[in-house]
Amino acid sequence: MKIPWNEIIPYGQANAVHLSVLARRLGITAEQMKYYIRRARMDGTFICSSRAGYYFPASDNEKRSFIRMQESQAKSRFATIRTLRQQE
Repeated sequence: MKIPWNEIIPYGQANAVHLSVLARRLGITAEQMKYYIRRARMDGTFICSSRAGYYFPASDNEKRSFIRMQESQAKSRFATIRTLRQQE
């Protein structure tokens, strides 16, 4: 499926759109929408997310903030994995 990202995702965190709204616009499930977003990110499309929803960064500050959040989440997940592996 070819997603018209520029037509469905707004610019700026203040304009973020919830996952369920995006999925509904395309007539797909939320899980499918997550898959397409993940693929787009892996292909280099800079799609940010927050508790409010998904958006394109409107500034370098929004880009940096999103990257910091992703790094923090990754570090937390790896710390959990490290702890769980010690329990094996």
